[in-house]
Amino acid sequence: MLNEKAILINQLDDQIVALCKVEEIDREIKMVMDTRADISDVMKTVPLHATKVNLGASPAETTMPLVHDKVLKQEIPPMS
Repeated sequence: MLNEKAILINQLDDQIVALCKVEEIDREIKMVMDTRADISDVMKTVPLHATKVNLGASPAETTMPLVHDKVLKQEIPPMS
């Protein structure tokens, strides 16, 4: 009887794996983990005191999305 239950459980496990597309889910999880690692690597290169540029500024002033505080403190001549 115990052996029959073990066989039934194994069969049900196989059915669950087949229905749930475990391989596809594993690929998606790996893709997410790789993306998180890429984001973490990029975040390490951003200065700790970086701030966003004023989005209301002209396009020439917003070509770099992040600038260091020292750059913000410099006087920028008006564009002609």
